[in-house]
Amino acid sequence: MAYRTKDGIVMLGASNLRQQKRLWTVLERPDMIKRTNDERHADHDREEQVLAEIMLTRTATEWESWLQDRHVPASNDGGRIGSALPQERGGKYQTHPHTASEIPA
Repeated sequence: MAYRTKDGIVMLGASNLRQQKRLWTVLERPDMIKRTNDERHADHDREEQVLAEIMLTRTATEWESWLQDRHVPASNDGGRIGSALPQERGGKYQTHPHTASEIPA
């Protein structure tokens, strides 16, 4: 997922349970760690809200460096992704039934 930061967008690639656990651990949010993908899916909206708030606390470059140093997959978009995000161009999302991810319609 892509998240707005202080100055741009950062993409997080923590998509499996092991990476998610690492992400929440380094963010000092052990309460957000899930044991199953079903738990992740059920709590998806809250996870997105929590991450959206946290990601606004640093720049995209700071997040990319800080997360990668802690072995959490992340990438600073360098200003390339923002205009392609559906919410940035008035698009809508559709949720795929087998993932907790949002897929642009």
